[in-house]
Amino acid sequence: MRPEYWGEEAILKATRHKDRKLLKNFKMFLCPYSMEGFYGMTYDPQNLKEQVEFADDGTTENKVNVIRVIADYLRRFHHHSIKYILAEEMDEIYSFFNRTELLEKYKIRYVITVPAMWNSLARDSMVQAAIEATMIKENEVNQLLIISEPEAAALYCEKKFTEHLNSLEGNINDTNFIVCDAGSRTVDLVTFNLQVNEKKESMICQIGDGVGDTCGSTYLDPDFMPNLQGDTYYDIDLPGKGIINFTGDSTYRMANGNKTLRMKNQDMKEIIFDPIVNRIFALIDDQIKQASKMDSKIDAILMVGGFSQSRYLQKRIKDQYKGVCHVSVPFEGVTAISHGAVSYALNPRMISKKSAGQSLGLEVQAPFYKELTDSAEKKVIGPNGVAFERGRLDYFVEKNQQLEGDRRTVYMKDVFVQYPSAAIIAIFSCDSRTGANDRYVTDNHAKIMETKIIMPSVNKRDGDLVKFKVSLQIEHIGVSVTIECQDPHINEEVRKITKNQRSSLKIKPKYSLNVASSKQSLASYSNTGYLFSITETS
Repeated sequence: MRPEYWGEEAILKATRHKDRKLLKNFKMFLCPYSMEGFYGMTYDPQNLKEQVEFADDGTTENKVNVIRVIADYLRRFHHHSIKYILAEEMDEIYSFFNRTELLEKYKIRYVITVPAMWNSLARDSMVQAAIEATMIKENEVNQLLIISEPEAAALYCEKKFTEHLNSLEGNINDTNFIVCDAGSRTVDLVTFNLQVNEKKESMICQIGDGVGDTCGSTYLDPDFMPNLQGDTYYDIDLPGKGIINFTGDSTYRMANGNKTLRMKNQDMKEIIFDPIVNRIFALIDDQIKQASKMDSKIDAILMVGGFSQSRYLQKRIKDQYKGVCHVSVPFEGVTAISHGAVSYALNPRMISKKSAGQSLGLEVQAPFYKELTDSAEKKVIGPNGVAFERGRLDYFVEKNQQLEGDRRTVYMKDVFVQYPSAAIIAIFSCDSRTGANDRYVTDNHAKIMETKIIMPSVNKRDGDLVKFKVSLQIEHIGVSVTIECQDPHINEEVRKITKNQRSSLKIKPKYSLNVASSKQSLASYSNTGYLFSITETS
């Protein structure tokens, strides 16, 4: 089933036609596990449907594929965007017939912001939706960048920091600030450290883990500012015909023919707003405690997102943390994430972290040991009868591992390949809260790189081991990998073939952690083992 209407039109149609199914909050299905682990919601599919009002009665004609639904929205957005950009901004005559030609002339790159707690699998699902929406081609995934919402907000705040924190004394080097992204449904917080060198060049580093809760403004009035002077009331317009046969209550009053609920401002504050605000306080306190454990002090809280414009929320946070840290609401706080995302697209760079936010591991062919019971189902037999483990990982960096302060740190592994087989190098990442450092490739691991190196014909015996060195470096934009053969005979042959233009069999692919990689493997496992006998996939 594909959506027929979107936005206000969809709500209107669903109201008028009871046989219509209304889909809401379906984006949550891309990362249901984060709903439980991060926001405290269940990831059971049936319960999640009820929590997010996902309409699906189980019949074939009404089955909903969430990626397809999101792709439908992105397709409409994509068509509208390119039509506006090409026709209005570039002054081109845009039509169906010259659309392809114009898209070749003007390369459009998208950057999508996602919730802080989305893992790599959820991000990859969003990329698949973008491919299905024809925003990008499957072989051009580098045209799509993905950045978390707090990171985008932090990049915006980095640019505007002096303006937002002009009340702070001294220079802003080594400043710790919390980005409080208060949205319609969720509130996400991440703490960052700002470093500014003598050349006025800045660098942002995330400290600690982000936190979040489902305490957004969906059911609150952002303009609410209680008047606690005297016996004042707050009016709430009720849907439909209002309340029938209302008998009266000391807390609530009815007006406008029982269509308006009048609630005391004090009760509105204590029953409706304060429980939400207190949950946000708990998130901020968590970030302050995390910083304290690292002997760091929070200097500022920057409020972004739609809910951050609530005058009542601003006042409560400023009052709560008066004397603790500065609280600032940037002028463009609602669009801070969008501004930061554009900044990221124009100058792609990664926000560094003091600890690894994900594991990065090399898939290796390790000897099989029957003493390790968890490896029994991974057993494969090579052509020489030797047993090996399949899907074994050897990590460059493990999740939560403390990282070196210098980004130029290079992590290295040695790989041995039997001549003349091709060298298949595959690197996986995982940012799952559980199992990120498992010994084997799991469903939570995402392949960020796979490359195949063909060895030239040299005077070697079949089965001789050829050594390759794999070096990995975490950079601003992603991961830089260098794979270089260490065998002198093969490297000598490479020099001959290239007429000394290359000194060794060496490749240096670069891969962004914020874009998807190909789902199709260059090699697959077979009963004869991996790397010993490679079964090519078409």
